Amino acid sequence: MSRKFITYFDKEGNDYTDELILAVKDRLELSDQIKHIVIASASGKSALKLADAVGDQVKIINVTHHCGFSGPNESDISDEMIK
Repeated sequence: MSRKFITYFDKEGNDYTDELILAVKDRLELSDQIKHIVIASASGKSALKLADAVGDQVKIINVTHHCGFSGPNESDISDEMIK
C-alpha cells in the first residue's frame, strides 16, 4: 500500500512551484502507477518546469484560464507555450 498525502499552499503563484515539484517527485517515488499529472498554470511556465524536473516519466496536463478570462478574446497562455 502506498502512502497518500495532500499539500496545501497559502496562495497561488510562482513562489510555490519548487515546493510543488518536490511534492510531486516525492509522490512519484512512492508509486510507479502514476502516468499523468494535472497542473494549474496560467502561463504554462510551472508546467514546463515540472516537466523538466520529472522528465518523460509521466504525461503532464496543464490547465489554464479559459480564453477571455483576463480580457475579451485574450488567452493567458501563448500559442508558443502550448506547442
